[in-house]
Amino acid sequence: MTTTTIEVYQNTTSSSANITEIYQEDIHKTLRIIYRDGNVVEKTAEEIANDIHQLRIYKETEEKLKRSLEIQLSQLSKRLMEWCKVNSSNLFMACCVPVKNYSRIFFIVVQNSNAYNEEFSRNLTRLEIEVEDSEKFCHINMKVMELPMMSEADIYNFVHNYTSNN
Repeated sequence: MTTTTIEVYQNTTSSSANITEIYQEDIHKTLRIIYRDGNVVEKTAEEIANDIHQLRIYKETEEKLKRSLEIQLSQLSKRLMEWCKVNSSNLFMACCVPVKNYSRIFFIVVQNSNAYNEEFSRNLTRLEIEVEDSEKFCHINMKVMELPMMSEADIYNFVHNYTSNN
C-alpha cells in the first residue's frame, strides 16, 4: 500500500516570496486545511487541483472579457462621435455616461431646439438598434435618451440625477 507522502519545499524568489510545493501520491486522500481564523476545509488533492484549475480558467476568461469590453467601448466611442458629426446640425450636446463599472452606458443627446425633429429622433433610434443588434457591441448595454434644448447646468443636473438612480 502506498502511504501519503507530502514533501514541502520552500524557495525564496527575488521578490522575497515563499513558494511551497505540495506533492501527494494518493490523490483521493483527504487533506485538511486549517486557516488562522479557525475555518477548516477538507478536500482531496484532486478536488484542490480542480478548484485551482477552475480558478485559473475563470481569471483567464475574466481578463479576455475585460479586453473585449475595452475594445468594444473604444469602437462604440468612435461610432458615437461619427453619429454626432453626421447629426451635428440638430445637436447641441451629447454625452456618454458609463454606469456601474461600464455594465450600462447612457448616451444622452440634447437637441439644439425645443421643436421635435423627426429625422433626428429616427437617426437616434437607428443608432440604438444598430448598437443593440451588433455583434461588435455584444458586451455593451446602451440606453439612448433624447432631450430638448436646455442649459448646460440643467443637463448636468438631469444626467447626474438620472444615472445615479439607474
